[in-house]
Amino acid sequence: MADIQVERVRVSGDASQAAAMQVAHVSVDRLRGLLAISAALARAFTALEVAEAVARHAVPVVGASSSIVALVSADGRWLERIGLGGFPADVRADWERSPIEQPLPVADAVRTGAPVLLTSRAEMVERYPDTASLWSRVGAHALATFPLASDARPFGAIAFRFSEPRTFRSDDDLEFLQAVAQQCAVALERARLFDAERLARAAAEEARREADEANRAKSEFLARMSHELRTPLNAIGGHLQLVEMGIHGPVTDAQREAFDRVARAQRHLLGLINDVLNLARLESGRVEFALEPTRVLDVLADVRPMVEPQLAAKGIAFEVSLPDDAGAGIPVWADREKLVQVLLNLLDNAVKFTAPGGRVVLEFGARPRHPHEAIVRVHDTGVGIPADRLAAVFEPFVQVSTGLTRAHQGTGLGLAISRDLARGMGGELSAESALGAGSTFTLVLRRTHAPDGQAIDRRSGAPRRGSSERRRRGDRRGETRGRREPPSPRPGSELW
Repeated sequence: MADIQVERVRVSGDASQAAAMQVAHVSVDRLRGLLAISAALARAFTALEVAEAVARHAVPVVGASSSIVALVSADGRWLERIGLGGFPADVRADWERSPIEQPLPVADAVRTGAPVLLTSRAEMVERYPDTASLWSRVGAHALATFPLASDARPFGAIAFRFSEPRTFRSDDDLEFLQAVAQQCAVALERARLFDAERLARAAAEEARREADEANRAKSEFLARMSHELRTPLNAIGGHLQLVEMGIHGPVTDAQREAFDRVARAQRHLLGLINDVLNLARLESGRVEFALEPTRVLDVLADVRPMVEPQLAAKGIAFEVSLPDDAGAGIPVWADREKLVQVLLNLLDNAVKFTAPGGRVVLEFGARPRHPHEAIVRVHDTGVGIPADRLAAVFEPFVQVSTGLTRAHQGTGLGLAISRDLARGMGGELSAESALGAGSTFTLVLRRTHAPDGQAIDRRSGAPRRGSSERRRRGDRRGETRGRREPPSPRPGSELW
């Protein structure tokens, strides 16, 4: 009797051990299956690729016959099947799309956010009688449907069809199926984000291409129109000179005065056209910079005679401030002709907006705490600019208020051109100002040699404005009202 009891205990122990080993084998197989599914889903970058990975890898791992992956449409009214793995072709055609309110397992899972588990054909027909013929056609005897969610918001559902009745009462079974569904949800959300990023990049690239094309067309138009306008204006100037020389007969004083007014208007209009032409060529990237060691004081000697008549006419004092002889002789990397235009623009601007009897100061020297750079500052005692509008003065075609427009005419291109020229020489142009306290424009240029004698490469510097910085003129009108207008270059001052 005792031997029988011992044998029973041994057999029972063997059975328990075998059951435990079977459970362990199932757990290992499921873990391997999850890893295989995860690896397959990691290689899927679109929703369709995710659905194909589910059909190929997840269906056999969970022991199903086929799978369904459905996503909510953009308007939230439909469920669109992106995967019907293992279903006949006629079934896939009939069930590619269905209303989200239709009584279907995938729709219920999305609406409730809870799994829909159907353990037998009878239960399937009882809960969803309208789809009884479907279950018969596909040979479905059990169905496990899980919502796909992101941030607790269902965006679709996944269903596994089983060809035999199956219970889902085991916690291990449910946890395994839910883990598979969760992996699919993560992969689909990643695919959605990847697709959204791809579309956004494509849209941004298309917008950039259109903007570049529009900017190129604008630049070509401005260049052609400016050229066509300059030709008759130059002819007008030439004929005026011939008339003043008496080629066509004597000229009276009254006539000479009238010719002077016409000549001034001609030069002013020619200067405006040159501004537009210069900007068009700068923005199209057709301006070349010949950088070479340049002494700023030599350039100032060329510029000063051009502005002295304006200074004298308004009684404005002009001062040049230098730190010392050594600082005054600092050579910088610059294109001499471009630097002449920048300084001329800055001084014209200062004279234009400084009241009679005011003062303009030009300072030059090494830049503090930046041993590789030198600075040129032009300070005036003019009307000043509001601090919140300083950045806009470097925008092309910035216009001023009605009152200032009558007093100070121009295209609003001088500072835009000057900053592009400064950056083209590897430098920068900035402004400081306050209403009623005047303005200070600072031109930064790279020195040819550091204070310790080390040579500085000519090819470094800030980029010129990109197309994204060039806003449409209409975008600026509302925010530039009341703003003082940047100056235009002196008539006849061109980049070429």
